Amino acid sequence: FTFIMARTRRRKKRTHLSDGDGGRSTSSKNLSSTSASASSSRERKVPTSLVALRGPLAHSLLPELSEDLKKMLLPHTLSNLRTRRSNTLKDFVQVTGPLGVSHMVLLSATSAASYMRIVRTPHGPTVTFKIESYALTRDVVSVQRRPRAPSHAFTHPPLVVLHGFKTKPEDEDGEAVSLASVTLQNMFPAIDVRSARLHECRRVLCCSYDRETKRIQLRHYAITCKPVGASKAISNFLGKDAGGAGDGKLPDLSKYGDVSEAVAGVFGGYGSESEADEDARVILPQDYPDDATSSARRMAGKAGYNRRGEQSAVKVHELGPRLEMSIMKVEEGVCSGTVLFHQYISKTEEEAQELEERKMAASELKAQRKAEQEANVAAKQAARDAKKREKAARRSGGSGGGGGG
Repeated sequence: FTFIMARTRRRKKRTHLSDGDGGRSTSSKNLSSTSASASSSRERKVPTSLVALRGPLAHSLLPELSEDLKKMLLPHTLSNLRTRRSNTLKDFVQVTGPLGVSHMVLLSATSAASYMRIVRTPHGPTVTFKIESYALTRDVVSVQRRPRAPSHAFTHPPLVVLHGFKTKPEDEDGEAVSLASVTLQNMFPAIDVRSARLHECRRVLCCSYDRETKRIQLRHYAITCKPVGASKAISNFLGKDAGGAGDGKLPDLSKYGDVSEAVAGVFGGYGSESEADEDARVILPQDYPDDATSSARRMAGKAGYNRRGEQSAVKVHELGPRLEMSIMKVEEGVCSGTVLFHQYISKTEEEAQELEERKMAASELKAQRKAEQEANVAAKQAARDAKKREKAARRSGGSGGGGGG
């Protein structure tokens, strides 16, 4: 289902009465079907993300990165949401509730750099990252000899691995780094190790923080698993009941002088010279499908399996995209509010106190004006009611006099 966001209708903010449905935005009227699809996610409290572009330069420079991020955040993301350039931040905030969105990923760009803001809805905080460099999925795949991107790997969310985010008390950006790590981790559903199903672990998202450069490296991988000790030829020869990837048919041995040539490790796979590293060998507690088999063989029921209790080799293959970014700013609200951290601007306690006093004065003035507007509305309504009563009294008096004559 594809949902196109509409621009919010401008609403008067001065002396007027709320007219029920008159102030509703056009976009909120067309959310019934999309809200139904997101209700199950809200009931399970699964984090759902929204990726959008902000600004004219972002629409021209970052559309492919936006699509790659949507695919990386699958399945709990609004991948079919189509936005318009005229959509404002208010439009996005208004649809987060009906669509069950917990995080917004907003991409923007200037002539100097590109930025990514992760917003926790509906009350914040907002973490702004400066994108130092990035590589698209097509760039990562183009340099791989055998790229692997199985479609069934995107039916479950990736595992999140955080490295290097533990800070020291003397670090100035310690709180910002901790908040960034929590934000990245909470964008994906939590995993219960005791009840997790191994076949759902198809991808991994690695986030690494370098304290020297103060940059975050983000990598996206697919997880593959194969039985250890058998070459590709033997694995293809074995049936799926024996843990292999083949259907049990005899292979063509006419081009080999000896059977040992066919079973040698010259066909690839994790056997003989191409055996996996010792660190990559694990004993699986559950059966795990072989991702290297084709979708046709998997649908035909001929996919290979890594058997429970047997030794298997685990490998990862990069899917993309790659991101290298630094924490630029942390705000308390939704793209607004108190600035908790800024990479380039620092304020003293006196300056921060003065800024806080200004904000409090502005909020008090806003509340005062709102109260005055409400009083004006009430006075106007009372005047209209009194006028109506006077008219009704004159009409009743005139009708009574005419009847007596």
